[in-house]
Amino acid sequence: MGALFLIVLFSATVVPMLSVVYLERVTIREELKALTLVEESIHEFLIDGVPRFKGIDAFEIRSEIVSSGIVKTCSNWIGSNGREYEHCLLAKN
Repeated sequence: MGALFLIVLFSATVVPMLSVVYLERVTIREELKALTLVEESIHEFLIDGVPRFKGIDAFEIRSEIVSSGIVKTCSNWIGSNGREYEHCLLAKN
């Protein structure tokens, strides 16, 4: 009877915590992918001189000219954990 209680207690507490931790880990991987996409977009701007405006998968990439020769590139997305994220980089050509 005690073993059954421990199994139920484990299932009721640890399994939901592991689920949350897994979603956070997936979101961290998504964040790394978004930062990589923004960095690639900045590199393309530095090489071509043309800002990139497109989305890849669930990530929306947008660039705007802040001032002469300076471009702000941002990535917006909703993570697996349901929160909205945005990361931006500035580049000067």
